[in-house]
Amino acid sequence: ANVYSNSNTNTNTNTSTETTTTTTAATAVLAGPKISLNLGTFYLEDAVHNDDNTPPNQSEATNNTDIVAHSPITTKRRGKKLTWRLDPEESHSDWTIVITTETASPSPTSSPPSSLTSTTCSFQQSPTTTTYHVHKNQLAVGLHFSEYFSSLFSAHSSSMAESTNATSYITLLPTAASAMPALLDFIYSDEDEVVVTSSEMAVALRHLSHYFGIAELFPSVNRFIDGDLNANTVVRYLKESALYSDDVLLDAAVSVAARSFCDVPWDDMTSLSPDLFETVVHSSDLNCKSYVLSTWVADYCRARPEVVTWDFLKSVTSVEIMPSVDPSSALFLMNLDREISCSGRRCKAGEECCYGGEEGDILLVG
Repeated sequence: ANVYSNSNTNTNTNTSTETTTTTTAATAVLAGPKISLNLGTFYLEDAVHNDDNTPPNQSEATNNTDIVAHSPITTKRRGKKLTWRLDPEESHSDWTIVITTETASPSPTSSPPSSLTSTTCSFQQSPTTTTYHVHKNQLAVGLHFSEYFSSLFSAHSSSMAESTNATSYITLLPTAASAMPALLDFIYSDEDEVVVTSSEMAVALRHLSHYFGIAELFPSVNRFIDGDLNANTVVRYLKESALYSDDVLLDAAVSVAARSFCDVPWDDMTSLSPDLFETVVHSSDLNCKSYVLSTWVADYCRARPEVVTWDFLKSVTSVEIMPSVDPSSALFLMNLDREISCSGRRCKAGEECCYGGEEGDILLVG
C-alpha cells in the first residue's frame, strides 16, 4: 500500500524492481525440493464392519484383533473391471438370466419360423439352457443399458414373477442364444463397437438389439453387416433374416443375391428354401442372362427334388424371367414338369393325364 501511494518516478521504478524480485522468490519456493508429508498408512481394519454391519469407531478399529492388528496392507490387490464373466460371488451378482435354446430341426419342405420362439411352427425341439450371472445396475443404467431390463427393474414391475427370484427366463433360437455372450460383453463395455464373429451372429445381434432395447447395439451391428454382406455371405443373411422376420435386412440380402447371382457359391444357393430361391430370381435386381438362369434353375431342381412343386417350377421358369432356355436344361425341365404333373400333384385323381401320351415320352411345348 505504501508503494502505490507514492507517485515518485524513482519509487515506481523501485516498486517494479521489488515486485519482480518478489515474484522470482515465490517461483523459487514453488520449484524447490518436494516435501514428503506423512499422511498416515491404510489399515485394513479401518474398513471392517461390526456384526450389525455398522462401521467401527476409532477405538473399535484400534482394538480390533480379529483382522491383521494395526499392520498396513503389504500385498497390493488391484480391483477388477466389472463383467458378467466373473465368479458371481466375487462380483456380487444380483440377477440371473437363464437362456433356453430351441434347436430347430425342420423338415425339407418347412418354411422358416416367423418368430423368436418356434411355438408357432412344427419344429422338433431339443432345448438346452445356459445361465448368466449379471448385475442390475449394469443392465438398467450402464452406458449400453437395456430398455427391457430397465423397465423390468422399475418400481411398477417389482411384483412380477421374475423379481421374486431375481431371474429372467428367456427362450431364443440357436443363433440368438449363441450371440448372448457378445451381447452381454457389449452391455458391460465402454466401447461402441460390438465384437461380431460371423454373419449369423450379426443378424442375431441385430434382432436382439430390438428384443432387449439396446439402442447403441443396432448401428454397431449394421456397420459390420454393411462391410460383410457380399456374394459369399449373402445366403447366410437370407436364411437368418427370414428366420427372424427381419424384412428390411431380407430385402437388402435379396438385392445383393440377385445382383451377384452368378457369383454366389453353388452349394450355398442350393441350400436355400424354395421360397427364398424364388424370391431372388424374381427380384428386379436380378443380373443373370436367361439361358444361364435356366441352368441354375435346372441344377437347383436336380439338387433339391424333394422340395420342387409344380407351382414352384412354373414360377421360376416363367417367360417373364426366362424367355430363352439352355437346350440341355430345357429337356430336363420339360420332363420334370411332366413327371410332377403325372404324379398327381396337378392332375386330379380319376382324370386323364393332362399331357396324354405314353410314359417316357418327351413333351415338346411351343
